Amino acid sequence: MVFLVALVFTTGTSCSLFFEPKKDILDSGDIWVSAYLASWNHYVEGTTNGKTWGHLETNDIDWDAFTHLFYFNIYPDSGASLTPITDYENVNPDRVRSIIQVAHQHNRPVLITIGGYNTRGNFLEAISAENRPQFIDNITGLINEWGFDGVDIDMQPLEAEDSDSIYTFITELSAAVKNISTPLLDEALLTVATVNQPNIYARFQDKVDQINIATYNMSRPFQGWVTWHNTPLYNGGNTFPIAGELPLPSIELRLKEYLNAGIERKKLGIAASFYGYEWEGVSEPLEEWDANNVPTVPWYGGTPYYTLSEKYDLSDPLWDNEARVPYLSIEDPATFVSFDNGRSIEEKIDFIRREGIGGLLIWEISGGYLSEEPENNRDRLLQTVKAKLKEYGQ
Repeated sequence: MVFLVALVFTTGTSCSLFFEPKKDILDSGDIWVSAYLASWNHYVEGTTNGKTWGHLETNDIDWDAFTHLFYFNIYPDSGASLTPITDYENVNPDRVRSIIQVAHQHNRPVLITIGGYNTRGNFLEAISAENRPQFIDNITGLINEWGFDGVDIDMQPLEAEDSDSIYTFITELSAAVKNISTPLLDEALLTVATVNQPNIYARFQDKVDQINIATYNMSRPFQGWVTWHNTPLYNGGNTFPIAGELPLPSIELRLKEYLNAGIERKKLGIAASFYGYEWEGVSEPLEEWDANNVPTVPWYGGTPYYTLSEKYDLSDPLWDNEARVPYLSIEDPATFVSFDNGRSIEEKIDFIRREGIGGLLIWEISGGYLSEEPENNRDRLLQTVKAKLKEYGQ
C-alpha cells in the first residue's frame, strides 16, 4: 500500500512524498551500499537560497544503486552546538529539502553526517560530561526538524584515551536516536565511520547499525613509504622498505584488525572511492625515493573520477594483480595515478560477499558522475555497483 505523507519543516515549507512507509531497507540479509554525497557537490536546480552550485543534481542520482545516502557534513561547533543548516552554507535548506524529498520518494533513508577528518577536538568538547546531554538533544532535534532518517558519526582520528568518553556518548546517543520514528523508518539509524582504534568500536558495536571502515586514503608520499595504491584490496605480501616486516596497508588487513577486535562481521563495511590520487615524480607501484626526490600529490582528498576521466584515458589501465586495483603509469612527466574502476569495485563487492561482512561505503557519488558523457554512461561506477548487486540477486 502506498500512502501520501506530508513533511512540514519548521520554515513553514511543506512537501508531499509518496513512498512505502516504515519499510525495512535491508529485509533479506542483503549487503548495504551506503553512499556519501558531499553537500558542496550537490546541485539543486531552480533554487535561489544559498549555495546551489554543485556537480550532481538531485534528479540525476540513481537511487536504485545504493541503500543509504549519507549527506556530508555538519560538525560539532563550540560547546554543545552544531554548525547550522542555514542559507549560504554548504548544507543549506534548499539542498536538504531537495535531497530528503527525492530520497524518500525512492524509499531511501538519508542520514546526516556529523564530523569528518580532524574533528576529534570538536567532538571531545561536545561529548564532555558538561556538554553531552545538550549535544545529543541537538542531534535528535536536527533529525526531527528536517526529517533525516538517522545520523552518521564521523569522529576521526581517535586516540585510545577516547574510549570511555565516546562509549558513553554513543550509548546515550543510540538510546535517543532509536526512540525516533522518521518519515521512512520506525526507528532512526545510527552509523559510524572509522579509520583507527577498532577496540573502541568493538565496545559499542551493539549500539550502532553500521561500522564503516574508511578504506581509502591508504597511501601518501610520507617518509619511509613507497608508491602505493589508494584503495588496495590486498598488499601482495609487500612491506615498508625501512620498517622490517611491517606490511603495506590493504583493505584485507584493515578488516582483519576490526574482526580481531571482536566486531561482528555483519556490522562492518569497507569502502570504494570515486576519486583517485595523482603522484608526481614517480610512475609505478612500489617505487622508493630519497630526501632529494620526494614525490608530490597535489590535492589532498584526491582528484574526482570525472576529472581523471577528462585528463587521462582510463579505458585500458594497467592492473596490479596483487593489490587488485588499476593504475596509470606515465613516463613523461613521471606520474602514477591510483584510482578505483568498475573492475576493482566489482572485486570489492565479491570480497564483501566472500567475507560475509555488512556492506560497501562509497566516497562520494558525485565524483563518479561524468556530466559531459552520453546519458547512459554518466555514472558508470555507480552502475557497476548496481549491476554487481543485481548479479547477486539483490
